[in-house]
Parts: sequence; C-alpha cells; structure tokens
Amino acid sequence: MNAFVGQPLERIEDDRLLRGKATFVDDLVFDGIVYFAVLRSPVAHGRIVQIDLTAAKAMPGVVAAFVGADFDSLPAIPLRLAPIEGVERFLQRPIARDKVRFVGEPIAVVVADTPELAEDALELINVEIDTLPAVVGWETASAPSALLFDEHGTNVSARYTVTEGDAAKAFAQAAYTRRELLYCHRHTALPMETRGLVAVWNEADGQLRIWG
Repeated sequence: MNAFVGQPLERIEDDRLLRGKATFVDDLVFDGIVYFAVLRSPVAHGRIVQIDLTAAKAMPGVVAAFVGADFDSLPAIPLRLAPIEGVERFLQRPIARDKVRFVGEPIAVVVADTPELAEDALELINVEIDTLPAVVGWETASAPSALLFDEHGTNVSARYTVTEGDAAKAFAQAAYTRRELLYCHRHTALPMETRGLVAVWNEADGQLRIWG
C-alpha cells in the first residue's frame, strides 16, 4: 500500500516558484550560446522528396542547419518500456531521414544566435513531401499502401497474449455477454510537459555539462 496516498505532503518547490525565484532553462545564458529550432513534418505520413536548407543557411545570424542525413551516425531512439520482441524493428531516428511517420516529426534543425532568428530561418526551408495514406486506426494500418516501414511489410510491431484463469469457461457460464469495439485516445509529448536543455562543452577538461 502506498503510504503517501491520502496524506498531506509538504511541497518543497512551491516557495521558490511563488516568489519568482525559480531558475528555468531559459534563464541560463552563457558566453557564445546559440539556440536551435526544429522544423517538424506537417503531414502524418509521406516520403521526403527534398529539404533545401540553402536560404536558411544564408540568413544572417544562422550558425548551421541540418537534415536527417547529417546525423546518420546517431543511433535509433531506444524503447524505454519493457522490451517486447519485434518492436526493435520499428525504432525511429531523432530526425526523419527519408520518410515521415507522424505529424510533428522533426525533419530539420536550425542553429542560430537567437531563438527568434532560428525560428525565422525555419520559414526559409523549402520542403517537399509526397503524402502517403495516414495510419489512423487498425483498419488503415492493415492496408499495404499505409506501411510505415515498407521493409517489414506490416505495421504490427508485436503480438503477445496475456491470460488469467479460464476465460472460455467464464464466458460460457456468464449470464450476459457483450461484444463491443472500444477506442482509446493516444496522448504523447503533451505541450504542458515541455523539455529544455542547455549544454556547455569545456574543451580544457573534455567535459560536457548539461542543465535540464
């Protein structure tokens, strides 16, 4: 039993928040700091034809700009949950390489002297994506034209069965049974749960310090 449930708990963070004395990532400023902004896919599913960074790179104040091909050495994003056999085939990269698979997937990054310049430079990036059928339910997920990973020939990442007791007997002896199709909304990376990082590289001692 969780001993904290129903108990008054002292919130140690409230004092500094209410007094405006808290430190957030945006409050950290260092010499030579640069900022990056992410260009995200406007479509749920499509093949990337081209992403032209020429105009963005030429904009004054822009330090650099990158697409997925520039990060081929980075590994795919690992799965944080319990490992399920088969899921490893569908791991994705930090920035889309040849295909986008959800609205908001990162497709380019701009690094600039200020956050505003980085955001403005995103508007100069020329993007061409051939839209493919979106996977919005199990019906479309089973269609060959809606494969998110073509090389696997399926959108089913894994199958597993969980049982408890004699389910068949329970249904057979039940006074009333009902069959129904239920839907559950998908929530991930919600806007109120933001992320922020500041990283400083110290060349002298070869250390990278990160605030999050």
